[in-house]
Amino acid sequence: MAEGQATTIKRVHIGQLFLHSVLVVFVLDFLYFFAWWYSAGLVSFFHFIRAGFQFALRLFPLGILLKNLFKPMFGDYTWQGHLIGFFLRTLQLLGISVILILWCVAGIGFTLLWLLILPLTLWTLFYLLHLTSLSPVAIL
Repeated sequence: MAEGQATTIKRVHIGQLFLHSVLVVFVLDFLYFFAWWYSAGLVSFFHFIRAGFQFALRLFPLGILLKNLFKPMFGDYTWQGHLIGFFLRTLQLLGISVILILWCVAGIGFTLLWLLILPLTLWTLFYLLHLTSLSPVAIL
């Protein structure tokens, strides 16, 4: 009879230990997510944005355009060839500059979104659980 009681006590103890360790791991992982979001996750996101901008610079080579800005197009060395080459390369340079500026603005916007999405999500959750009366939609 003593053995059966000891086994029951061990099972309850092991079950409680298992439940306790699962809850502790869940809480620690939950808290680690917030730390990761604003540290390693943000650094990884910056690397992603930077790689995208470097890809855009390789896709649109501004240095080659600037180097050939005053050279004629298609080997036409008349004054018309020089004029056409200059104006077309200037238009390309302006278009590529606009694209790169928009790319930078999008990168900054996505970074701000990355920084704000977690607090806004938590705020919305608190609002839906009636823990706050201020709606996140009212602020935005």
